[in-house]
Order: sequence, then structure tokens, then C-alpha cells
Amino acid sequence: MTTGSPAQAVSSEAVSLRSLRWRLLLVVALAMLPVLGLSTLSWREQRRLVYDKTTDELLRVVRLASITQDHLLSGIRQEMRLLASLDELRAGSPAEIQKLLGEWVRTEPYCVNMGLINTDGSIYASVLPPPPGVNLADRKYFQRALSERTFTMGQYVLGRITGKHTLNFGYPVYREDGEVRGVLYYALGLEWMHTLLSKADPPLEAVFTVVDRTGTVLARHPDPGGLVGRQLANAPLVKALLTASGEGTVELRGLDGIQRVYAYRPIEISGGDTGIYAAIGVPSSIVYGPVVRMVRLSLIALMLSLALAGLAAWLVGDALVIGVQRRLHEASVTDALTGLRNRRGFFLLVEQSARQAVRTKKGFWLAALDVDGLKKINDTQGHAEGDRLIIAAARALQRAFRESDIIGRLGGDEFVVAAIDAPKEQLTALQRRLDEGIAKGAGEGSPPVRLSAGWAYFDPAETGLTIDALLARADEALYTDKERRRGI
Repeated sequence: MTTGSPAQAVSSEAVSLRSLRWRLLLVVALAMLPVLGLSTLSWREQRRLVYDKTTDELLRVVRLASITQDHLLSGIRQEMRLLASLDELRAGSPAEIQKLLGEWVRTEPYCVNMGLINTDGSIYASVLPPPPGVNLADRKYFQRALSERTFTMGQYVLGRITGKHTLNFGYPVYREDGEVRGVLYYALGLEWMHTLLSKADPPLEAVFTVVDRTGTVLARHPDPGGLVGRQLANAPLVKALLTASGEGTVELRGLDGIQRVYAYRPIEISGGDTGIYAAIGVPSSIVYGPVVRMVRLSLIALMLSLALAGLAAWLVGDALVIGVQRRLHEASVTDALTGLRNRRGFFLLVEQSARQAVRTKKGFWLAALDVDGLKKINDTQGHAEGDRLIIAAARALQRAFRESDIIGRLGGDEFVVAAIDAPKEQLTALQRRLDEGIAKGAGEGSPPVRLSAGWAYFDPAETGLTIDALLARADEALYTDKERRRGI
């Protein structure tokens, strides 16, 4: 009797059964990837649409604010040009000029002070009385008005006469001989910014900021941090405004460190640059809030779908695919005729038992068996009767041995039995059990069974002993038993 090559390390079958579930889950996860990709594209598109809609609204507001400022500043320039042409300013006394300008200031809601500055910077006339010795020769608007002979705008300053933060303008005044007599100045209070904001109707949580070319914050509403008057040329928002060539939009951190979406625009007077820049921003958390909530809900829905699909794959896979594979696996290790383990299934279990025996130091007996007379029955009575004899032999073996023992059919008339956890001294008891089981037969109506057997002991202390070698020893003992039977 030959044993052939055993199926070594076939324990990977169990791993394969387990890993199939994970493969099914992986398939489900991969199937969800296109959905996730499409969702990501949709979220990005929604974010872009929200950004565009918000910036369009902010640009509308900042343009309206710019137009309002343009009208205000253009009006101031026209008023100063008109005043500068009056004889009272060109040749009047300080008292006359003070009276004229005082009446004018009372009609201007945002004008804090007006006056006439001599060419040396000293005050010739002022609606508000100047402190002694005040000189405005260092003011930019004064210097430019003298040098450029046109309407000029200064920087945001704390007025030496008014004691308030103002934005000052200058306009040259000429004598009748054409020589410059002095510079008419106009101090604009920053209250006009609040009127500008109310007319602009800004969105909720919007912050309106105005800076000049030096990076000084001229106005900010609301301004809880008291940033008005501070020079913040290095702030990201101010840098963006000062380097912009026109209107635009940007998303960055504001002067208070809060991320916002901004629209900005330079303030112009009839097409001329004033060096003032206006920006309005809304917190990004408000702009993208609806999109973020939608994304959060979509992710939750996607994760729930993935979890349900995974659960379905696990359950359905276990019931269908894995069940089918289990049946296929069982068929691959079972002898179709007898229902015993086939060669592959037998070696799988016995090799596991051998490893267990080595760990526990408990050996076992292995028997190789042949059905006597099977060839004669096949030749004389047919293979159907031979199959009945093989089935009867299998049932007799099942009666003779325990459920914990491993019984297999290697093919043809060859059977094999592993009596697990059977000590070496139990061989006689095992042989007696085998003889008694054969004597009882497979049951009523079954053909009588005769078996030859050879026994070999698996000693866990014997190094390098394989199931192949053990079965070869049992085969030798089987042939010895056959020879003995022939002698009888």
C-alpha cells in the first residue's frame, strides 16, 4: 500500500474562510469609493458656489461703500475749490475767514474743523481756536497742496487743533496776483464711516475696514480690539489691500486673526487714487457653515451606508458565498462514498493532532487497513456490491472507534484510523475494539466485513517523525498481518 504525498499545511483553508469575509468587506468599501469621490467633487463645487455668491454680495457692498465715499470726498473737493475761489479767503482777515468757514462747518455734519494755513505752516484762521504756536508745515496734505497746487488728502492723524482723529484735506488759495496765499484745510471726522456702513447694508457678522497707503487703519466696524489708528502694514489683509491693483476677493486671516472671505476696492475720486482702501469680510465659518453641515450629514449618511452594506456583506456572504465555500471545502476533504475523511481531509486533521501531541507529549496510534476480498467481489458481483462492502467497512470502523478518533478512506479498499490520545500500552485494547466492531458488522442487511490492519505508534519524543513515515510503518505492519492471515 502506498501513501502518496500528504497535503501539508492545509490549515490555510480555515484562514481562507475567515479572510473571505474581509475580502467581501473590501469589495463593499471599494464600491463606495466612487460615491465618496463624487461626493467630494459635489462638496467642492458647493463650496465654490457659496464662495462666489458671498464674494459677489461683498463686492456689491464694498462698491456701494466706495461710491458713497467717492461722493463724499468729491463733494469735499468741490466745496474746497469753491471756498478757495471766494474773495473772503483770497484777501479776507482772520476774523472774516473764521466767520465764513464757521458758517460752512455748521452745515457739514462730518466736518470737524476748517481753516487757512499760511505758507510757513502757521495758522492764519481757524474755526476752532488753535493752541499757541501750532504749526502744520509737516502735514503731508499741506506740503503736497503747496507743491502740486491741487486738492490733496493727508493721512489719518490726531488733530493738533481738534484733538480728534481726523482725515485732513488741503487746497491751495491764491491771491489776485496769482501767488499762493496759503492752504485751505478741511478736517473730516470719522463718524462718516458709520453712515457709510448703514447705507451699504453689510451682511451678518461682516467687518468693514478702511486703511490708507501707509497701512494705518482709518476705520473698522465693529472694532472691539481698538485697532483704529494703528499702523498694521504687515498684517495679511493690509498687505493684500496695499498690493492690489484694483478690486478683488481673497480669503485670509483678518486683523483680529479670524479667517474671513473679503472683498476689497480702492477708493477713488473721479478716477483719481486717494490712497484709501476699503474691505469688507465675513467669517469663513459663516460663509461655509451650510456646506460644512451638509458635508457632515453626507459623511454620516455615507458611513452609515458603508456600515449597513458591510453588515449585509458579512451576513449575506456568510449565508451564501462563505456557506458555499464551506460546503466546497467540506466536499474537498470528505470521501463521497462513505462520508469519511478522504486522503486530504485525513492528513489535515492528523497533522494537526501530531502537532498537538508534540505539545502535550501524548502520542497516538495510527492503523492502516485493507478490505479483504474487495477485488473478488467487484469481479464476480459487480462494483455496486463492492461499494456496499466499502460502506459496510466504514460503518464497522465508526462503531469500533470513538468520535474523537480520525477515520479516513485513502481510496479503493484502503482505510486509515488515528486513535487520538491512545497511550502506547493500549494497542491490545485497540485491536480488540477493532475486532469487536468488525464482528458486529455495519448492521442488518450489510455484507460481512473482513479487514487486515497494521499499526504504528506516533511517539512525540521521536524527532523528525512525519505522518508519511508513520503511515509507511503502518503499511509494513499491514502487509505482515496479511501474510499472517494467508498462513492461517
